[in-house]
Amino acid sequence: SMANDASPEGEGPRTRRTVTVADGTALAKGTLMVFEGGTRTAVAHASVTQRFAGITVREKEASDGYVEVPVQTGGVAEIEAAGQIHAGDWVVLSATANQVRRININGALSYQELNALVGVALQNAAAAADKIDVSLGRPF
Repeated sequence: SMANDASPEGEGPRTRRTVTVADGTALAKGTLMVFEGGTRTAVAHASVTQRFAGITVREKEASDGYVEVPVQTGGVAEIEAAGQIHAGDWVVLSATANQVRRININGALSYQELNALVGVALQNAAAAADKIDVSLGRPF
């Protein structure tokens, strides 16, 4: 398990969906997943301008025969920050795997930022690697 995995255990209802993954993929519980490729197909978050699909709720071993994994899409999850975040900030996928950053505070909301939206920070993060609770979901 990677040190900066998100924790999908939290308060409130934890809405889930299932995404398709490659059998050969190993995933730690708490991996931020992004849509890529075919319908409902997802891979581990690795960079900016990706489309958030959810957070893995269990570990998946490589080549275990499973090609679907459940991901959390609602409720509260603990996620690592990529830098300073204030409670109430909308957070999006950052350029660093398994970390979120606050939405661009200078200028208009972009298509890329909207696609990368993870949720709303419920706690402050002072610096990169701080773990904060995030209310997952989108306002639509």
